[in-house]
Amino acid sequence: MANPVIVPCPKGAWTKIATSVYGGVIRNKGFLAEYYQTHRNTGVAAPTDLTDAVKVFSKCSSVQIISSDLIDVYLWCKKFAGSVRVDL
Repeated sequence: MANPVIVPCPKGAWTKIATSVYGGVIRNKGFLAEYYQTHRNTGVAAPTDLTDAVKVFSKCSSVQIISSDLIDVYLWCKKFAGSVRVDL
């Protein structure tokens, strides 16, 4: 994946925004959307619902992701489609 990259996120669907990473920073570019984030260890199936998702960008415009394992990072948009800048 290029670095940084702007990733469009459709409303109502999981979007993989990073693959096989230990960390990075996600910056909100679509301020009308309501975003939820989760991750899976690389190679594990993508999420299917919001069970373990965490709302992000409520009080700030960026989120740092850190993991000791390689992970795939996913975002879900509610209300509106959005986009994020991913810095790895």
